[in-house]
Amino acid sequence: MISSKPNSLLKSVTNNSFFLGLGSVANLVLGLLFAGFIIRYLNESRAGFIITIQAIMSISVMIGDIGLNVPALRRLSILNKNNDLKTSTELISSLFLINLVTALSFVLILFCAFPYIFDISKISDSYHNEAFWTTILLGLSIIFMQLTKLSLPVLESNQRYDILTFLNFIFPLLTSISGIIFLNIYNTMITVGLIYFVFRLIELISVFLIFLKVLGKFPILCWNWKEIKSISGFAGWNFFGLLGALCTSNFDRILVTYYLGSSNLPYYAYAQRICSQIHTALSNQVRFLLPMLSSFEKNTAEKIRDIDDRMRWFIALISVITYGFCVLYGPQILSIIVSPEFSNKTKLPLYLACIQGIISAQIISFHYYSWSLGKGAPNALTQFLNGLFVILSMIILIPLWGYVGASIAHLWVILAVIFNGYWVMKIISTDSSFKITFSAYYSPIILMIIWSFSALVSESIINGNLLGKFFISILTLIIGLISVWLIETRCFSKYDRWSTLISAFRTLIKQFRNSKAF
Repeated sequence: MISSKPNSLLKSVTNNSFFLGLGSVANLVLGLLFAGFIIRYLNESRAGFIITIQAIMSISVMIGDIGLNVPALRRLSILNKNNDLKTSTELISSLFLINLVTALSFVLILFCAFPYIFDISKISDSYHNEAFWTTILLGLSIIFMQLTKLSLPVLESNQRYDILTFLNFIFPLLTSISGIIFLNIYNTMITVGLIYFVFRLIELISVFLIFLKVLGKFPILCWNWKEIKSISGFAGWNFFGLLGALCTSNFDRILVTYYLGSSNLPYYAYAQRICSQIHTALSNQVRFLLPMLSSFEKNTAEKIRDIDDRMRWFIALISVITYGFCVLYGPQILSIIVSPEFSNKTKLPLYLACIQGIISAQIISFHYYSWSLGKGAPNALTQFLNGLFVILSMIILIPLWGYVGASIAHLWVILAVIFNGYWVMKIISTDSSFKITFSAYYSPIILMIIWSFSALVSESIINGNLLGKFFISILTLIIGLISVWLIETRCFSKYDRWSTLISAFRTLIKQFRNSKAF
């Protein structure tokens, strides 16, 4: 168990979480802002076309490493602990070759498929040339993004989250600011394509320079089949799971475009993007668990049992607060960024996405536990089955209820969380029970109920007064946190959840003052 008093593991957890949090917030805010301005300046149909191409880009980046990214991270963490720089460098070089080949293949497929993509997007033929050159620029960006992805296992296995924070902050910042400035002057799809092309190229060059700093040299291209083979089983499960994940994060957008055209896609996709960006931000808060726990090898399950209850409680608490603010202020912010009409059409998908987000956040820790144990099956089967059910449901619901039906289809995540959580907890400890596992969610559920009441009160009494809603939500949050404190200190004090959270904050403040965190 992590003691409520600061120790080396708590310091490491706090430090890594702090750095990842900075980058996640930057990605969340700036990414959503830029996406909103794309819709505002280009209209729904052209923005929908770009979202469709971006979905295809994400597909290539997600599966371009054929599932090797997570097992490679776990393997590199072990090699780094054993100071085996030679083998780790050869593994990185092998990953580079795989990523390069798959990226070039995806780009070729994208260029060949352009006529079909343009046809199902149902946008005006007058935009044909603009859409073609935008596809060329975004397609070339796939190569840069796929190779840049190598920075994740390399930096995370070395626990260089300070560098990851820099990458996650500076390039979304530059992309968003440039996008807002140039879209205001040249409101074309090509402008968006050029911005992505330029900054993905600069990011790739930066990653190469960082490799020189972290590894001492850039890996010479070579092939180590022994290392690739050793992680291929884990990679196979991971790739299988990614196919399901693609159904809920990229194939779904293509399906909406197919049924409704690109002009209706932004109403669905923007709400889903908010959910996915918040989910990524929450995941980043604990993603350091994978290299950290993996390095313990045979003692990983014991280390997980030490931190599990408090980790799940923390994620549940933060997810309720984050999505609570999104429910309260999301529609008003969308009205400002895009337009009141867009906000009204996106409101219901946004609320459904927030419900989906709160539930899906509870699967985050289980995923990292399973991966750190080298068990790919629980996550893979959960992701695949959830993705399959979502896509099948969308095929039925989109013709009935349009993009709202597509949003409803994502609620299969409820069963996915239960299924994955039960399986992983049984792997960690055979004597785990549903009652013990669920106790970590009591106080976050109380907070969620209070926040829901706050939303109802704000809508019925304040009547659109943003300042009044802000004060009510802050007051309700304070009341909710007091309730959480009372529940945790009076009923569940033996789990040290609240005291550990306070200790983490104290450790962070102490590190900040001493500048050791930087």
